[in-house]
Amino acid sequence: MIFLSRVFVLGFLVVQLASVPGFCQSPPQNGGTESDKRLDALEASARRFVESYNQGSAKGVADTYLPDAELILSDGTQLVGREAIAAFYEDLFASFDTDSRPQAAIEVGAVHFVTPGVAIESGNLHLTDAAGVVTTISYKAVQIQQADESWLTGSVRDESEGPNDPANRLEDLAWIVGDWVIQNNGLETLLSFDWSGFGPYIDGRADMIQTLEGNRVGIEFRIGWDQGRKGFISWSHDSAGGFVRSEWTRTDDGTWLIRSEGTTADGEANRYTQICTVETNREGFTWEIKDQTIGGEPQPDRSLKAVKLPPAPGLSASEPSKQ
Repeated sequence: MIFLSRVFVLGFLVVQLASVPGFCQSPPQNGGTESDKRLDALEASARRFVESYNQGSAKGVADTYLPDAELILSDGTQLVGREAIAAFYEDLFASFDTDSRPQAAIEVGAVHFVTPGVAIESGNLHLTDAAGVVTTISYKAVQIQQADESWLTGSVRDESEGPNDPANRLEDLAWIVGDWVIQNNGLETLLSFDWSGFGPYIDGRADMIQTLEGNRVGIEFRIGWDQGRKGFISWSHDSAGGFVRSEWTRTDDGTWLIRSEGTTADGEANRYTQICTVETNREGFTWEIKDQTIGGEPQPDRSLKAVKLPPAPGLSASEPSKQ
């Protein structure tokens, strides 16, 4: 997935340059005519690249590079020259079925024409795979104009954090994405989790939650990756005004220990431990709540069973995030 990011950065990115407000470039010449021509030529090069990628043509992709171009991957690996780059894309394309190549959306940060014939591009690439998982990649690329005014890629550096970045880490929790139902003492609770359109998070919502006092409230969740503690973190807010912050730790395959602390809507401290055990087929999970105290008062332990609901007819369980 990380390596795939470079595919779109080298080509598809420039298709959108003309629509990016405030992008950086050298002073326009002849009332902007030369600048427009350069952007048109970059766009044409990008289209050739995208067509080659969509056809699974490693040679076509490599031909959008300079003969001595370099591709620097997130792990520091350097690929130098068209032959090495073509071989890399041959392996990449072989790893996907024709219909399973991720789709891309580009968030351009800046484009700077160092000279009329040298452009430096930087920004973020959002890739959505067939399951709706979004991976965000940071990059910096250099493109070089040729004598015929076409453009070829001179170098690309993947500046993301690779498999440890928040977006990739969230794939460990991909099982939770979807719709779930919990039935407990005659009350049905609906849970829904999806990839956030805001950033590298999973957002969730629970409707018809029964509290210890018998009240019904809704809860909204956000799960993310804490790069400081190297673990997952989540925040939840209920419709009554309470909130909870939780730290997630994987204990075994399919089991998560979640330590939670927050404040109720009445201002009382709320502390507890949760144990989430995911079924092997990922069609259900058990949520145990233990050692809870509210305002210092112990509360009974509880166990809830969630069952995954099938997607609505004609829809996947998770729609790709709109970036």
